[in-house]
Amino acid sequence: VLYFQVPTTDSTWEGGSGMYSPFAITVYTRAQWSTLQSEEANPMNDSAGIIAQNQSYVFYKSYAQDRPSDAAAVSASAEQVLKTFKFY
Repeated sequence: VLYFQVPTTDSTWEGGSGMYSPFAITVYTRAQWSTLQSEEANPMNDSAGIIAQNQSYVFYKSYAQDRPSDAAAVSASAEQVLKTFKFY
């Protein structure tokens, strides 16, 4: 899992770590992805989370469920940031 982090000044966030992760990219092998898709209670059955795939891997995005008080703009721009990534 690749977590993308940005600074936050919200001292109450994550114990005052100073960092916030607006999104993550999980890289699955094709075999792992197939296994996940066959599970009944799989939260990743939504193909909208796939941002890229090739013969070997599936790249899946997930967003933070909550955010610090000063991160609304960062969270709102996460989709535009993801569009800049190149996968081969």
